[in-house]
Amino acid sequence: MLGLCIFRLKKFRQLSSSDRRFCKTCSSLLMADDGIGDHCGHSIITSVSDSQLNGPTHLLQSLSDNKTNAVSEVLCSVSNDIHPLQFVI
Repeated sequence: MLGLCIFRLKKFRQLSSSDRRFCKTCSSLLMADDGIGDHCGHSIITSVSDSQLNGPTHLLQSLSDNKTNAVSEVLCSVSNDIHPLQFVI
């Protein structure tokens, strides 16, 4: 699953910004050939720029209940190894 997500992100980055869309309702990357049928009535950002991709906080909606949606484990992949980080909340 992760490999598919990475492949899709790489393909998405290769598109011109005018062919990139983002569904804020579903938090999904949409390419021009995906269509928006499943996202009718959703909040869509059109023409996603490189700077928006590099700063995902520009795309993602903030969560209203931070404690409910808190993350207890994060994967850090700075090197070739993956190291789990533990956070105490």
